[in-house]
Order: sequence, then structure tokens, then C-alpha cells
Amino acid sequence: MDQWDSITIGTSDSHFTNIVVDPANTTLLKSGESTRCRCVESPNSRYLLAVSEGIFVFENNMLCFDTELSKPDHGGIANDGTTAIINSGFHDPDSDGYDELHVFDTTGSLCLHREITASVMTCAIDPTGTYVAIGTVPADQNSIYLFNTTTGDVEAWHRADVDLVTNLQFVDVDGKLALEICDHPDREPAYRIDTSASLLSEQDSPSNRLTVDIDDLLEAATGSTTDILALIELSNIAASTPGAYERRHVKQILEAVCSGNFESLDDDPAHAKLIIGELAMNEPELVLPFIDRLVSMLTHERDLAKRTGGSGLLGLVRYRPVKMEPHLDSIESVANENDGVAHKEAKRVLGSAK
Repeated sequence: MDQWDSITIGTSDSHFTNIVVDPANTTLLKSGESTRCRCVESPNSRYLLAVSEGIFVFENNMLCFDTELSKPDHGGIANDGTTAIINSGFHDPDSDGYDELHVFDTTGSLCLHREITASVMTCAIDPTGTYVAIGTVPADQNSIYLFNTTTGDVEAWHRADVDLVTNLQFVDVDGKLALEICDHPDREPAYRIDTSASLLSEQDSPSNRLTVDIDDLLEAATGSTTDILALIELSNIAASTPGAYERRHVKQILEAVCSGNFESLDDDPAHAKLIIGELAMNEPELVLPFIDRLVSMLTHERDLAKRTGGSGLLGLVRYRPVKMEPHLDSIESVANENDGVAHKEAKRVLGSAK
């Protein structure tokens, strides 16, 4: 599975800079600036894709091109430098409401562009740069789309036989290209298909693999379609978070946040606080649809709900302060009209907003 790392790219050399670029050659950085990026290498280690407020592509640490994208997310880079990247806009209120697949050659020319009318969970490119595969959310039937980068056509479609498609990876099987479908980033693949979407290996027993029961979550859901879609996204991220939270904890907490019913949760608030707080910090766009519900949780009769709501709001106020501004008056009212845990959690959120 491709492993993403972190590097710093700058226009001047320093102790913290991993790669230095000439400010005359980059459109993303001004002289003296630097940026922290997620990065992944091509299989032959010749090319590097770095993602921040846009993308940088390097060949042997020399900049090939960079380009600005509003929210680059999943992606990969082939042995010839062909780059695939998803620009995420499905849950972004400032976008047109769809994700986009971009494929570039080493000069920065756009080889392929597709609007995806579903939220994309993962994207992979094969080592030769010929095929790009994307996997979407359960609302889109866990669809796997296989694109030919030369023709631009969708060569195959496959409905993944897993609850959640977390990762895709191209591999060689007996000299033929295959696609591994994963339902957890830290486990072995669920199964493999070839480039025509024919099954190459059987899936392990679902009971040994699946971390979240989506059907049960949907039955528990109350609210808009956006809430339900966000819940599915949250369940995927929560199941992938470090710490290997038990399935029952993830399921219980997401059901409680979606329905507002915390009566069935365990007394220990640690799991709820960690999961919702971590999601709000690492994937704030996915938690934004739940702001009103998190605020209401501050005055819930159970301290567990208050602390969980506070942890979620604290992450959002730190990482999406503009989105939180319209809700600060409500949180201040909670702080002024309550004492104990509700007052403490509300004041903690307001303190981080200053």
C-alpha cells in the first residue's frame, strides 16, 4: 500500500526544509515562504507528489510543475510521473458540490479531468500511469471506477463487496495488472479484481473485516441527507483512526451523535471524546454538518454527551473558525446559563475562539 509521509517545501534553505525550490519556478510559494506537505513517491522512487494548498511534482527532487487546487486530497504518482489527484468538493459549501479527478503529465498538462457526482474515498494510479481507479462512498454503491488515462474512458465499473472502500492499490499478479480493494488501511486487502473488474481472489469473511454496520447506522439516523452522508463519511474515518477503536464504540458513538440519544453509551467518555474530537481536528469538513447537534449536546443531561460535544466543537473552532462564528453566541449562552460540565466545555470552546 502506498505510504504517505510529510515534508516541508521552501524557497530558501533552512533546518526544517526538505526540498528547496526556486521562487521563480513555483506558483504556490513566494520568496521566503515554505509549506508543510503530505507526500508519496512513485514505485520506482524517481518522482514525488507533494500535496498542500495545491500539488508539487518533483523528479529526483527537481520541480517538474506545481498547480493550485482548492482542496487536493487522495492521489498517487506513476513511474513515468503521471499524477492523479482528487480535488475534494463534495462536502465543501464553497464548491460546486462534486469531487474532481485530475490527471497530469510531468509538464503539468491536464490529461484527464472528470467531475465525480459522489464523494471519493480513495484514488490510485497504476505504475505505468495507464489506469486510475477511484472508490466512492456507500451512497454511490461503494463504486470502483477504472479510468484509462490515454483515452479518458471508464474501462470498468465494480460494486465493491465491502461496507467501506478505504484504499485501492494496483499490484502485479502473475504478470497481470490487478486492483486490490481494502476496507481498512491497516489490514490485508479484502479481495482483488482485474482491469475488466473480474474477480481474481475471494473476499475474507465480512464478519472478520467490517468495522461499522452502515445499515444499522442509517436506521438510527435522523436528519437530512447531508447528515446521513456525513455520518457514513465519519464512520469510515473513525474506523481508520489510530488506536483501533472497538467496533461497538465507533457504532454507538456515531449513532448517538446522529440521533441525539446518549442513553445506551458506556459511562466512560474517553472513546466518545477521542473519536469525535479527532474527527473534528483531522476531518473538520465531515463534522461541520453536525455543528448544531454538537452545540445542543453541551446541555444534554449526561456529562458524556457534554464532553463529546465540547471536544467536537473545540476541534472545529480551531480548524474551521469562520464556519464556527455564527454559532459562538449560542455557545456563549450555554456558558452563561449553565454551570458544571456544560459551563466548562462551552468556556473551553470560546477560549479557543479568541
